Amino acid sequence: MNPDWSIILPNLFGFIVITYLTFFYLYHLIKYKRSIIELFLIMFVGSLFSIITIIFGMNIFINPKIQLLFRVIYLSLAGIQLIFVELFLESCTHKNISKFKIIISSILLYCIFFGLWFQFFYFDFISISPNLHNFLKLQVYVSYNLLGIMIFSWSGIISFQKMYKYTKEKKALILLIGQYIIFFGFFITFFTDITIVYHDLNPFFNFMKLIGNILPAVGLLVIAIVYSRDLNYIYRLTYDHYFLYIIHKTEFVIMNINFRIHNEKVKIQEDFFAGLVSAINSAYESILHSSIKIESIESKGTSLLFENRSNFSVIIATTRITKILERGLKRFVDIYEKKYQEFLNSEDIDIIKATNFKDGIKLFFQILSLQVNPFF
Repeated sequence: MNPDWSIILPNLFGFIVITYLTFFYLYHLIKYKRSIIELFLIMFVGSLFSIITIIFGMNIFINPKIQLLFRVIYLSLAGIQLIFVELFLESCTHKNISKFKIIISSILLYCIFFGLWFQFFYFDFISISPNLHNFLKLQVYVSYNLLGIMIFSWSGIISFQKMYKYTKEKKALILLIGQYIIFFGFFITFFTDITIVYHDLNPFFNFMKLIGNILPAVGLLVIAIVYSRDLNYIYRLTYDHYFLYIIHKTEFVIMNINFRIHNEKVKIQEDFFAGLVSAINSAYESILHSSIKIESIESKGTSLLFENRSNFSVIIATTRITKILERGLKRFVDIYEKKYQEFLNSEDIDIIKATNFKDGIKLFFQILSLQVNPFF
C-alpha cells in the first residue's frame, strides 16, 4: 500500500511543533522551577501520538493486524491527549473540573477504547463481520471527534474568549483563533469520518478529510507561535488578582503587593486586614475546635486564597480561585519559607523586616507570572 500523506504530513508537522514547544517548556522548568503537569503530559503524549501515527500512515506492515495495532495505539493516545488538554484548560479557569464534564469525557474515552481494542483482540471475528466492524469504527470516530469538539468548544474557546474579553491582549486573541481552528478541524473530520465508514470518498470529501486533518496542526502552530515568543503566557491567569499579603503570626505585614488589574482596584487598610486574618483563623480554631486553618473564602466577586504555615500566612485576593493559582501560590510559599526560615522563626519585627522585600516580589512573579502595579 502507498503511504497516506494526508495522515503523515499533518502529524509530521505537529511532531516538529510539539518538539519545539517541549524544549522551550523544559528550559523554563529548569530556569524558573515552574511546571504544569498536564501541559507536560500533553506534549509527551502528543509526541508519541505523532510518531506512531506517522508509522501507521506509511503503510509499511504487510500483516493487517499489526497495521491495525498501530491505528489502535495512535487513536488511544489521541483520546488520552484530549483528556490532558481538557484538564489543562480547566485548571486555568476553575478550581475543580466540572463533574459533568468528567462524566461525559470518561464515557467518550471509554467508547474510543472499547471500540478500538475490541477490533484488535477479536480481529478474526471482526474481519468476517463487516456490519460489526463498521459499527465499531463509527463508534470510535464519533466518540473521538465529539470529544475534541466538546473540549475545544466548552473548555478551549470559552476559556480564551474570557481571557480576551478580560485582557484585550493580542496574544489572547491569537490563542482564541488557534482554538477555533482546531475546533473546526474536529468538526470537519466528524462528518468525513462518518462518511468514510459506509462510502468511498469522492475527491471533494478526500479534500475535506485532508483539511480536517491539517487544521488541528495549523491551530497548534498558531498557539506555538504565541508561546514560543513568550512562554510565560502559558501561566497567564485569566482573572483579576488584586493583592497579596504575607502576614506574620504576630500580625505584622511582612510583604504586600498590589497587582495591575482591569477592574476597579480593591483598596484595604493594611493593619485592619492583618488583624482580620488573625481573627478569622482564631475564631475558626476556637469555635470549631480545629487546628486546620482556613484555606479559602469564596464569593461571587472576590475570593481569598490562603496558604498557611506555622509562623506566617500568605493571602491572595482574586476574582476567582483556579487550580493553577493554588499550585503557584503553594510553590511560592514553599520556596519563600525555605529561603527566609531563619527570619520567619523570629518574633522580633526588626529581624522579620530583614526578609528581602524585592527578592520576594521577584520570586513571586517568576512563579505566577503576574503583573505588578507599575506605581507600587
